[in-house]
Amino acid sequence: MQEARFLNAVFCDDIRQEANGKFLLVGVYGGVTPFVVEKGEYPKQFLSVYAEAVVSQETKFSFKLQIQGEEKPLFAIKGVLEVERTQDFHMLFGDRAVSVPLPIDKRLVAFKTSGTYELFGAIDEGEWTKLNELLVVLEDEEGRPITPATP
Repeated sequence: MQEARFLNAVFCDDIRQEANGKFLLVGVYGGVTPFVVEKGEYPKQFLSVYAEAVVSQETKFSFKLQIQGEEKPLFAIKGVLEVERTQDFHMLFGDRAVSVPLPIDKRLVAFKTSGTYELFGAIDEGEWTKLNELLVVLEDEEGRPITPATP
């Protein structure tokens, strides 16, 4: 059997599931994402993550989001993915692992600094793998970037 591995991960505002089972990603983030700091209030934003992994059997997953260079995660999630209809997949594809979606429900993230926010994933409590990054720029109400040296 193939070893489980991550394929991709996408940051978005929300994930919805259609009646036919397909997922709809709303407000996908890419590139540099600006957030406005209004009246000294740092922005808080709900973030969802849609990830995909290749698995062939029940698999444990862990995710964490942290600011680059910092150890403390802004959020951490653990779970177990049970692959349904495994017998059907094996009958059709042999021992080949199949791609499965891993939608992560919204988590409230407080953006207190401009920088790189990194998403890591681990399978079966193994090594952390960087899956994606969100480049965040905090701006004042006039659209000027706020750097750590800026009051």
